[in-house]
Amino acid sequence: MQKIVASDRNSYDAFGAYLSIDGNTAVIGAENEDEDASDANPLTSAGSVYIFERSGAGVWTETQKIVASDRYTNDQFSKVDIDNNIIVVG
Repeated sequence: MQKIVASDRNSYDAFGAYLSIDGNTAVIGAENEDEDASDANPLTSAGSVYIFERSGAGVWTETQKIVASDRYTNDQFSKVDIDNNIIVVG
């Protein structure tokens, strides 16, 4: 069993508020996350999405953090779905 957490987790990010899994890919939203993909430029509750891949040994590894290109305060970019390697975020 493995606990999955964001690499840049902070209190109240709401990591896991939204989750979608397709095969060996998990997409997890954090609606209150503030920092951009490089963990800088905070905007309150702009939101982020994290992509995790499961290895053949069953270990989940974070592979990418996604933020909106036009992110803004309180956007809560985090509602996710994945199907056939296509990720949709709202």
